[in-house]
Amino acid sequence: MFATWAFVIGLALFGFAFLLLELFILPGFGVAGIIGIAGIIGSIYVASQRLGLVEATILFAAMFILALLAIVRATTSGAVSKLRNESISPGKTFDDKDTGVPLPKVGATGVAMTPLHPSGIIRIDGQRYDVIADGSIIEEGAAVEVIEVMGSVIKVRAI
Repeated sequence: MFATWAFVIGLALFGFAFLLLELFILPGFGVAGIIGIAGIIGSIYVASQRLGLVEATILFAAMFILALLAIVRATTSGAVSKLRNESISPGKTFDDKDTGVPLPKVGATGVAMTPLHPSGIIRIDGQRYDVIADGSIIEEGAAVEVIEVMGSVIKVRAI
């Protein structure tokens, strides 16, 4: 009986570990997620066949609570963001296409390549950027100034 409990718990923990790996380190639904789901389903099957209904229910309720606590702990400790962002050096921002082209600084000036109503394309120092105008329509060829950079969103105004 103890061997069955140990096997069910081990298989379920194996499944949860792979689901956490998929959730936090390898985003998307891939091989790790499939292995994790298979491990959890396998442990449910073994538990339902070898253990009583009450024991299996208690076991999975406890494991579910432990998994939720692990997720909450990982997200609040900053471990998730550290794992996902370790390749980007602090203070360096890139556009949303990850081309490696630095975003313009606030105060940089350029020229509208398309009409901005409110979004369009500008050129600053030979580099093209997708931008949003500050609320007014800016015609093609007009001089613009960057007034805000938030994430990958660049906000400009006519000058």
